[in-house]
Amino acid sequence: MNSEINIIGDADDDQQAVEMMQELFDSDPEMAEMERDYPGIVKQFAEAMLPIINKSSLERLPQLQARQAALYQDTFTDPELAALIEFYSSPTGRKLVAQTLDTIAFDTTMTEMKQSPDFEYSAASTVADTRAAGAKIATGMDRQDQLTLAEFGRSGLMPKLQAMALKTHQIVIDWNNEYAPGEEAALDAAIETILDKRMESMDE
Repeated sequence: MNSEINIIGDADDDQQAVEMMQELFDSDPEMAEMERDYPGIVKQFAEAMLPIINKSSLERLPQLQARQAALYQDTFTDPELAALIEFYSSPTGRKLVAQTLDTIAFDTTMTEMKQSPDFEYSAASTVADTRAAGAKIATGMDRQDQLTLAEFGRSGLMPKLQAMALKTHQIVIDWNNEYAPGEEAALDAAIETILDKRMESMDE
């Protein structure tokens, strides 16, 4: 699931990310006040920051993949890893991943982030949101998919996947909290540019 398209997404995912960033910024009193003073500035911040974040994510993606691979190697035997690869490479496995990403709402995660002064969130929240999405899409699978999922469930791999869920999600959270070289400076510069332009427009 830690491929480029799954982590960075496409144009629709970018729009959703901007909307989520706006929602988070709106929950912050200082940002809300700035939005009142400069209508539309929160969206400008989000749209300016996202390309920088996406570029960083792409550059750092091999690190995330390596950390997840190490966890899987520590958790599963070679035959079990082969079975996992076979399942997630199958039409049902690919559909499961795609529909999970399309369905996940991040309600629990967003609630926790809004309650944190630094927009922090836990692996427990993202696991809860992922499982909620899984429950929704399970009923939409066709009969062949359900048979494949049932067979996968009997393989004994599911309990191991569930047991390691918090660890896999924590790896992603830790990775998300890291920066590529120059990323923080680029984010600060993007925000500063927007603020300068807003101030200039007020002086005109």
